Amino acid sequence: MEQESGLFGFILVLGAYAVSEILTAILQKQKLNKYVVIGIALSVIAVICLIAVIGSNTIARRKHLKDIQGDIVDQGEESHISGSLLKIKQRIDADDVKEEEMSKPAQQSVIDLYNYAKEHQVINNDMRRQQMIYNIFLIKNQANPILIIFGNGYMANFRELVLEIEMLALITNFGLLGFALYIGPFIWLLIYGIVFGFKNRKKIDSEYMMYLGGLLFSFALSTLSGYTFFNSSSMMMVVVLGTLLINKIKKYKFNND
Repeated sequence: MEQESGLFGFILVLGAYAVSEILTAILQKQKLNKYVVIGIALSVIAVICLIAVIGSNTIARRKHLKDIQGDIVDQGEESHISGSLLKIKQRIDADDVKEEEMSKPAQQSVIDLYNYAKEHQVINNDMRRQQMIYNIFLIKNQANPILIIFGNGYMANFRELVLEIEMLALITNFGLLGFALYIGPFIWLLIYGIVFGFKNRKKIDSEYMMYLGGLLFSFALSTLSGYTFFNSSSMMMVVVLGTLLINKIKKYKFNND
């Protein structure tokens, strides 16, 4: 799976470079480089092959997940939360969970998650959806403006309820203030880079587009899969991309002056 992810990333970068070269040629009314055309053709072929391989594996995995949904039973019916969460919910019902282990708002959030999942027929192995629902209920049940500003911190990190959707996790764990301090500069740079690029669309090159596209892609990854801004290795790449984009903007400004 790691090899497939690496191959997919390589193809994605190759495709992004080809697209940036095409856009640059169109905006600046230049002749398209023949090597770019070759790169586009190779990217298309590689994507088709990759989809054929990964697509079949994904279909098989989804079929397997669907087959094991019925293995988790709640009162004779298929459960709509995971087996581990169901055990926690049963312990809460039996008053077997101490507040030192799990706070009262957190316990109530598990109950709310259980009721919501049952009402809306949530799939019991869809952990990211369950994590998101639980954390939203947790904020509601805590009803504490201080925690909204500064975040829940470790209190929200209870076993498999740790939120994997990174953008939302940054808000719940660090609060609005922590989110603004940690991600705010990158959001500002992304917006500024888009606005600056649009205003200077006839001057920017493929290098600028790659830096900006890489920064935009990091936000997409963080929202969809997580482990981007929390991971030290990928965070270093995001910082490098941001720095290169800033230097590129400074260079354009210096040349214009």
